[in-house]
Amino acid sequence: MSNYGFVYILGNTYMPNAYKVGCTERSPHQRAQELSAHTGVPADFYVVCYLECTQFQEVERQLHRYLSNYRVSPNREFFRRDCMLHAIGFLENHPNMLTFSVVDYYVLHKLCDDEGFTLKDAPDPWKDGDPIATRLACVGFGASRRLPAELRVIPKQPISDAAA
Repeated sequence: MSNYGFVYILGNTYMPNAYKVGCTERSPHQRAQELSAHTGVPADFYVVCYLECTQFQEVERQLHRYLSNYRVSPNREFFRRDCMLHAIGFLENHPNMLTFSVVDYYVLHKLCDDEGFTLKDAPDPWKDGDPIATRLACVGFGASRRLPAELRVIPKQPISDAAA
């Protein structure tokens, strides 16, 4: 297996409060098509964004740990909607990044509006002194731009009625 690949965030219109966070060696668009082909999926998955990086499986593990309090089910790669801006910030600013691409700007703007952010002040968990980052954690592996070790996981917020 290659050391190079993609970490992606996929959405599905029939699952508006959950997003799939995974990794692949192939195109994230191809992976979305593969997942959409199953008869148990009510609608096609679409790519929200993806990170092209080195050590992609390790980056995915870091992101899953970072979002662990927001996992929908312990044995699934689906995470609650209310942590997706943090996930996007994690990917967009990851030290292993080769490229980062937002595919669905509508979804990104909607997430920002719902959380009260503009795109320029959306969370960056890698940035020192970021007021949002003081509540967050990154599980980097030797990256010079990482948060203190005691901040390992996003604090779990109560599920709002809208997210339930």
